[in-house]
Amino acid sequence: MNVDYYNYNNEDDENIISESEKANKYLIDLRKIPKVKFGEVNLIFGEIDKYISPLDATEAYLSSYSEFSFLEYKYRKANGYFPNVFRIESISGNKFVGNLLKHYAIPDKAYTQYTYQDNDSPKMNGVMIAFQNDILLYFDSDMGCALYYDKLYEKNKSSILYQILGLLYSCKNPKVTKNKIYIVYRSSHGFDKMGFNIKKIDINLQENYNDDFIEKAEEIIRGLNDKDKSNLVILRGLPGVGKCVIGNTKITIRNKKTKEIKEMNIEDLM
Repeated sequence: MNVDYYNYNNEDDENIISESEKANKYLIDLRKIPKVKFGEVNLIFGEIDKYISPLDATEAYLSSYSEFSFLEYKYRKANGYFPNVFRIESISGNKFVGNLLKHYAIPDKAYTQYTYQDNDSPKMNGVMIAFQNDILLYFDSDMGCALYYDKLYEKNKSSILYQILGLLYSCKNPKVTKNKIYIVYRSSHGFDKMGFNIKKIDINLQENYNDDFIEKAEEIIRGLNDKDKSNLVILRGLPGVGKCVIGNTKITIRNKKTKEIKEMNIEDLM
């Protein structure tokens, strides 16, 4: 098994606007929008029916292929023009929707929510909220959203668009979260990441793992702590080399009949 560390260099990316071109002249920068407190701004809600009306076969296919492209299409069909779309990552959808429901009397026709639950607590899987007649906010998960709107709103810094962006910015997750690992996966718009919390526990590596694990663990830790690296670790190797169970975790087995206690490696069971 090999451990690889990858660094991203965007110097050759011709699609990225350089700082010298002052991208803020052309794009909305969420970092420069004042955060807004829930309840301090007046929000006017619309109706989502026109965005989720019955689908024909073509619309159903587009919806299954890309929810974001589908909503852009439905916006164009409902309002007669294509919207500007602002995608925002690392926004807590649960926090935003929870505060919105707490501070505003949202009409039933203004939003719809998708929830799923496994053995743990229920989680938000998607939310759609309509503001006025021409702004649609869609959360595809608890970690990101897309805002569809008339481009004319961008010219007025006191418009409802900037108020909604200020509310969203107040719910942005911290850039760096301690004790958290992210899984990279392919989504409808490219590659994305999903984080999960890691509980801090005391563990004796020498007692619970084979000797070869400690060297690999220290190598990974050195890479993650290196500020010059991207902190992206990829474990690669043929099936069965220990990518999922690095170092072959040791377990203790007790024979119910003989009462014998035996220590063995997980690889012995495979």
